[in-house]
Amino acid sequence: MAASAFIAVRGIEYTLGLTADEAALRIDLQQADGGHIWSATFDSHYVEEITRKTGSFKRFGAFVSMLRRALAADATDAESLKIDVLTYADLQVLKQRRAAGAAAQPQRPQPAAAAADSAQRRYVILTHSTAHDRTHFPLPLPLIAPPPPPMPPPPATHPFPPPSLHQRPAAAAAAAAAE
Repeated sequence: MAASAFIAVRGIEYTLGLTADEAALRIDLQQADGGHIWSATFDSHYVEEITRKTGSFKRFGAFVSMLRRALAADATDAESLKIDVLTYADLQVLKQRRAAGAAAQPQRPQPAAAAADSAQRRYVILTHSTAHDRTHFPLPLPLIAPPPPPMPPPPATHPFPPPSLHQRPAAAAAAAAAE
């Protein structure tokens, strides 16, 4: 099963692609205007463990079906499915808001390498809302390809090429020939 769609999240356009079989789910995310590409493959056990940790266990096939329906935006009235794309900073803001409602716990600082890696990730969040419940299923995607570097400006063109160091001006060459 493969599906893809254009999605816009917080003013940024992406192409989101899904490929799944009975054992694994691959998600590819490409930023439309910048060329960044994030991608990951999740095996069925990982996906089921993520759903178990959220408290709303889903079998792998059911999860893939929910993700596909959210991508196609054909969720029924009985349930609402939504796809969101978050950065690491977005996730930290959400954690701080949640901690503000509960007793704040001190956070351990991240090593510099892990923080840099986290800053480059994107998180595809599948949200499943019902009348009594809302569950967020996070899927981390590492950066695969940064955008290409900007092209340098073309060299300035002059109507006349600069004289070579080995060329003598025409007057000097004529005088040397007359001698």
